[in-house]
Amino acid sequence: MNIQKITLFALAIVGWMSVGTANAQGMKWHPGHYVMFAMGDTQARHLANMDEIANDTMIQGVQIRILWNTLEKSKGVYDFSSIDAYLKKLKSLPVPKRLVVRIQDRKFNTTSTSGIVPTYLLTESIYNGGLTKTNTGYAARLWEQPVMDRLIALYKAIG
Repeated sequence: MNIQKITLFALAIVGWMSVGTANAQGMKWHPGHYVMFAMGDTQARHLANMDEIANDTMIQGVQIRILWNTLEKSKGVYDFSSIDAYLKKLKSLPVPKRLVVRIQDRKFNTTSTSGIVPTYLLTESIYNGGLTKTNTGYAARLWEQPVMDRLIALYKAIG
């Protein structure tokens, strides 16, 4: 065999093995249209919007954006009641819909650091202030390992 045939054979084996692994693990794939709700709207408005799309078979789900501070009240103390309300509403709809949760670790068009990240990130020195100023607001200091570790902990708690 020449080198080209050997290379092609090796690539075919690797490709075959990776397909088998993906199939064994399963793949989550839910293509389609999703509605992203406005951050400024209330949860009551979002739930009312769900009623508007309740029978639409083309819409696969909704995306909500929730500020980190809303979900983590203090270090390691989580409140997922807002997510639970969305899930309850989606389960009540006649056409099944999925929920995509996007945790907001930043806020624009604001001069206040309040309500973006949990207060302990702003006050405990290990987090270096927790936020950084942007042109129009603030963003979590995710490049700081302690801050990123706390966000990872939140995602694990949600999971």
